[in-house]
Amino acid sequence: MDFKEFLKYGTSAVALLAASASAADALTITQTINVNSLLTQGGGTATGQFDITSLLIPPASFNQPYDVVSATITAYGYSAPNATAVTGDYGSYNQTGTTSHIVYYSYSYGCGWSTCYGYGSYYVTDYIYQRDRTQTNLDNVADTMQLTAGGDTFGGSASTHDTSFVSSSTVYDGYGYNGTNYSYYYSYTAVVNDILYGNLAAGGALSATAVSDLAQDGKLSFAVGASLGQFTLQSLQLDVTVNENPPQADVSVPEPVPAGPMSAGLLLLMLYRRIAGKRGSRS
Repeated sequence: MDFKEFLKYGTSAVALLAASASAADALTITQTINVNSLLTQGGGTATGQFDITSLLIPPASFNQPYDVVSATITAYGYSAPNATAVTGDYGSYNQTGTTSHIVYYSYSYGCGWSTCYGYGSYYVTDYIYQRDRTQTNLDNVADTMQLTAGGDTFGGSASTHDTSFVSSSTVYDGYGYNGTNYSYYYSYTAVVNDILYGNLAAGGALSATAVSDLAQDGKLSFAVGASLGQFTLQSLQLDVTVNENPPQADVSVPEPVPAGPMSAGLLLLMLYRRIAGKRGSRS
């Protein structure tokens, strides 16, 4: 291995070591703000501010502007069912079944010098009629959250759709009789859900502009509102990756060469000379 090749591999190792040390200085921190506030469309917004300065330990290692690598913000909420009962009209009566009843009768006939009586019966078919309607617990508004932070805007909607059957009830309306047949009448009501509700969230990675805003002083303002419907804002979370930044150097004084890479370079040079000297003495 000649000197150039030796130096190439040696300096690559030093660069890799320096990069690993730099990556190890990265710090990922999370800050959560609990809110628990009901927000309604047109009812104002919930505002606040993240401040990560107290989470940077030790504070002396992080100077303004902070070296913010990336940041993600998320607002969490819950949309409760806010249903209104909507009852439809009854339809026409339709025959849904039959039943029967027994008709008893008597008769007389001559039997010798007197009159005899007999009794008989027969079945008559009756009819059952029913009319139907549906009562719907209706909430078809997809409650929507809007989050603004550092000039960035995010949105999210409740997406759980419940279309389940709830209950039913039948009311006896009465009967009619035409001299032979009975007709029985019933009204049937089905109760169902048609509801949009559930967890909702809004957020994502902050843009370069928002990250720059956060980097200035470690603070980020936010505002959350209901752009449609209503929901309860539960919490917000900010995840930030920050690198340590050394104190600002005086521009009038040249920056010293880092001791670590310089020492490693000198060590590699001395090692190469020693190997070369041994080879020369052997020849």
